[in-house]
Amino acid sequence: MRCPSLILSPPVLALSLRFVNALLSRAFFQPDEYWQSLEIAHAWVFGYGWRSWEWRARPSGERCTRTWETLRALVREGGRGGIRSPLGVIPTAVVYEGLRRLGMDESEEWLIIAPRLMQACIAASADVAVKQLAERVLGPEYSNAAVHIIFVTRPMCPLTVPLEQLFVSLTSFFNVFAATRTLSNSTEAALTAWALRWWPRPASSSLTIALSFAALATILRPSNAIIWLFLGLQHIYRSAPPRRREILYQALFVGFLACLFSLALDTAFHSTPTFTPLRFLSTNVFHSISLFYGQNSWHFYLSQGLPLLLVTQLPFFLHGVTRTYSRERGAVRNREALKELGKTAAATLAAYSLLSHKEWRFLHPVLPILHLFVALSLVVLARSSPASSSSTPTILRPLAPLARGTRTSPAHIVILLVSLLPAVYLTAFHTKGQNDVVRWVRDEMRAQRARGGGRNENEGGGEERERVRRVRTVGFVMPCHSTPWQAFMHAPELELAWGEGEEGNASGQGGKVWFTGGQPPSLYLDQTDHLYASPSRYFLARFPPAVDPSFPPSPVPDPDPYLLRQPSPAALAARRALASRRFDRGWTHAWPSHLVVFGALLEDDGGEHYTTVSELLEGKGYVVEKRFWNGVGGWHEDERRRGGVVVLSWRGEGEGEGGDGGERSAARGAE
Repeated sequence: MRCPSLILSPPVLALSLRFVNALLSRAFFQPDEYWQSLEIAHAWVFGYGWRSWEWRARPSGERCTRTWETLRALVREGGRGGIRSPLGVIPTAVVYEGLRRLGMDESEEWLIIAPRLMQACIAASADVAVKQLAERVLGPEYSNAAVHIIFVTRPMCPLTVPLEQLFVSLTSFFNVFAATRTLSNSTEAALTAWALRWWPRPASSSLTIALSFAALATILRPSNAIIWLFLGLQHIYRSAPPRRREILYQALFVGFLACLFSLALDTAFHSTPTFTPLRFLSTNVFHSISLFYGQNSWHFYLSQGLPLLLVTQLPFFLHGVTRTYSRERGAVRNREALKELGKTAAATLAAYSLLSHKEWRFLHPVLPILHLFVALSLVVLARSSPASSSSTPTILRPLAPLARGTRTSPAHIVILLVSLLPAVYLTAFHTKGQNDVVRWVRDEMRAQRARGGGRNENEGGGEERERVRRVRTVGFVMPCHSTPWQAFMHAPELELAWGEGEEGNASGQGGKVWFTGGQPPSLYLDQTDHLYASPSRYFLARFPPAVDPSFPPSPVPDPDPYLLRQPSPAALAARRALASRRFDRGWTHAWPSHLVVFGALLEDDGGEHYTTVSELLEGKGYVVEKRFWNGVGGWHEDERRRGGVVVLSWRGEGEGEGGDGGERSAARGAE
C-alpha cells in the first residue's frame, strides 16, 4: 500500500532547512558577526557590553557644540557620530528585548540561539526571493528544473517539495556557511534578493517596491548602492524617453525618504546628528581607514572571492554565462534581463575590486544573480544529454527521483552536494573552540555562584585543592576580537562600573574579565601588535612581578585621546605623546586566576630566561586546565590562532601548596 506524498511549500522547507543551518552554526567565522551585531544589540537592550570604535565618537574629532558646526559636519562627513547604522542591529535587539520581557534572558542558550533563528528567517526569505526571481527571469520551465525536489524518506512514501530555483540557493556552500550568521552582509544579501525580485522586467509598477528594498540595503551597507547604480542606468537606458523622467522622479522620491529615515534613525541611536551612509564612506573610503584591516590584490575577487562563493557551482556558473551571451537561443523567459543582471554583477565586482580592502562576504549580495546562471546551466546540460534510469550508475540511482524532479542529472547533483561537506565542517566545527571557551567561562562562574562561591576558597583546609577550579578573573590574551563577549556571557557582575572606561565603555578593557584588543584605525599599532611583537616581554613588562592570589580586577588603560569627545589642548598633547611612543597606551594587567590563549602563543620564544612562553607562565604558577579543539590539527588560517584554545589556571608553586608558593615562583620567573 502506497502512502500519499507529503508536500511542503518552498517557504516552509526553506525555513526548516535554515533553522537546521542556524543550529549547526556553532563555529567562529568573522568578528563582525558578534562585535558589530550581537554585542551592540546586547549593550543597547541590557545596558552593558562592548562597543567598538565604529559605534562611538569619530576617531579623529569631537562632538560639535554649535549648530552651524553640526550642520557643516553633517554635510561634509555625515556628522560626528558612529559610522554604522543601527538598522542591521534592530532585528537582534528586538529578539533580545522579547527575551528580556519574557524573562528568558537568564537562559544563555536562548540568548545565543534566538538571534540565529531570527537570522535564519531572513535567510529563508532570501531563498524564496531567489526562487521567485528565477521564475520571472528564467521562466517556469527553468524554474521547474529545481522545482520538485524529492527526498525519499521510504521507498513507498516520497516527500515531494516544490522548490523551483530554491535547489541552487539551498545547496550553496556560502549560503550554508554565512546566510544564518548575524552579519550585515547576510541581511544585505536578503534585501538585495527581494529588490531584484521586484525589479521591473519589463513592467514598472513594482519599481517603488524594488527601490525601497534597495534603499534599506544601501542604508545597511552603503557599498550596495553600486549594484543599483548600474542596474538603474540600464533600466533608464532601455526605457522609452517619456518613462525615463518618471523613473528618475521615483528614484529621487524613494531616495529622499530613505535619507530622512536614515538620518532620523542614526541621530536617535548615536545621540548626535549623524548620517551613517556618508560617515561610512568618508571614514572607510575617502580616508582609507579600512586599510587598517588589510589590503588585497586587485584580482582577489576573481581568484578567491568567486571560487569561494560558488565552490562546486563555479563550472556551472561559467557555463551558464557563456550560454547566456552566446548566439544559442533557448527557452529563457527574459534573456535580456538575465544579460542585464550579468552585466550588473560584473560591474559590481569590478567596482569592489578598486577598493583595497576586500573580503569574500562583501560579494554575498551578488550571489542571487550568480545562482541564476548556475540554475540555467544545470537545466541546459541535463536537457542536452538526457539519461535513462538504466544508464545511471547504481551508486547514483537513489538520486534519480531528485534528478527527475529538478530536471538535472544525478552526477551534477552529487557535484553540488559535495560542497556541503566543507560547509558543514566550517559552520559547525572549525574554530568552534573560540566560542566554546566563552561559554565555559560563563558556565563555570555561574556554577560557582550557584554553589555559593562568593567565599574566599584560597584559605587552607580541603578547599585548597579546589581553588584551581575557581574562576575568579579571566584574561583573554589573544588577537583582538577572537571570541564573542557579553552577548555570550551575559554577566553584568563581570563588568567595571559604567563610566570607568573611555566614553563609559569599560567592558573588556579591565576588571574581572578582560581581553587584549585592537584600537581605532587612526592608530598604527594596536594592543595585539605590541603583544605579538614579543609575547614574553609583554608578559614580563605589563604584568606585576608576582601573582596576587586575591586576583584583583585588571586596571583600565589610559583614555584613548583619539576618542575623546571634548576638544582640549590636553587631548591634542596626549595624541602627540601617544604617537611619540608608538601608540602604546601603557596597557597593564593584573594576573588573573585564568588565562585564555591560543596554543601557538605558548610555543613562542620565552625571552632570555625561558625557552617558551609556556615555560614563562609555568614559572608564574600557571598550568593548563582545559583545551578546546579549534580545528583539524589545530590549524587556523591566522598563524597566531593555531594550536587550539588553551585555558591556564593559577595553582601556585607545587600545585596548591600555598598562596605564597605562587609568589615565590613568580619572583623566580621575574629574576
